[in-house]
Amino acid sequence: YPVNPAAADYVFGEPYLPRTALTLPNGRKLTVRRDDRAAGVSFNGRATDGVRISHRELLEGGELVFGR
Repeated sequence: YPVNPAAADYVFGEPYLPRTALTLPNGRKLTVRRDDRAAGVSFNGRATDGVRISHRELLEGGELVFGR
């Protein structure tokens, strides 16, 4: 969820659903999923740095994976 809407950053929280796919306003797709075999959080195959992600990054689309 956005901690500070003026900064346009989101803080990670474990997703409730195992997999969710969204079509973004720009037509790109964003998939958010849990993977109990993975460690940490990754976006498009790369480990994230910390517990935040920017709105701009999310609008690029791709896959956000939450591990244990």
